[in-house]
Amino acid sequence: MRRQRWVLQRHCSGSFTATAIGRATIRQGTSLSSLTSLGATAAKPATRIRGRVETTRVRGKIAFIHLRQPPCHSIQVVASAADIVRRVKELTPESIIDATGTLVPAERPVTSASCKNYELHAERVDVVSRAATPLPFPIKDCNTRLDTRLNHRVMGMRTPLAASVLRLVSAHARACLCLCSRTAGPMDHGKTNESAASHSAHGMNERVHFCDGVFLPPLVVFFLLHAFSLHHPRLDRDPCGHT
Repeated sequence: MRRQRWVLQRHCSGSFTATAIGRATIRQGTSLSSLTSLGATAAKPATRIRGRVETTRVRGKIAFIHLRQPPCHSIQVVASAADIVRRVKELTPESIIDATGTLVPAERPVTSASCKNYELHAERVDVVSRAATPLPFPIKDCNTRLDTRLNHRVMGMRTPLAASVLRLVSAHARACLCLCSRTAGPMDHGKTNESAASHSAHGMNERVHFCDGVFLPPLVVFFLLHAFSLHHPRLDRDPCGHT
């Protein structure tokens, strides 16, 4: 049985020196081994993670930030420096920040975050974009009226419900696209042009089951997949499930 683990996928752009810090992206992966690769990444001197501020809390001289990366990944950021604690107090919900620090194993699993086994001990917190306050409605408020969500669609698309719906539809579309590729099959280079064209037309005209009672052509399914991948680029993986 494949065991879930959390890894840090490095995304660097532009020119970096040997002492520069790349930005890390939290994502969920699978592996048959232990947390060796994540431990190797965590052993690096510093890591910078960009995300939205879900919640903040200050307990004495220690500040905690629940940092979220769309659509549903999150990690706990811990800060103890006095200047960082003062800056955390001024953060507003849904602000975008860069947290720079060291990844260390958590003493106890962080149940409120998706990355439960590791937390980021911040040495620096930079505000990239400060969110205006007050927000139109709380992100996790399930009782918000539909009219309010529609009037503030940018906020409405960030809610856990909207993210879950788009993930389900995107996964279904990827499964349909994978089924289309298996149905059409690889082209036989030994066939004549007429037979190859006939084989291709047969594959593209064959309808694919999309949901109960609905059958869509592969081209329509591919268009839906492309549309959803534009909104959630992190979900745009190999259609057959390879990460």
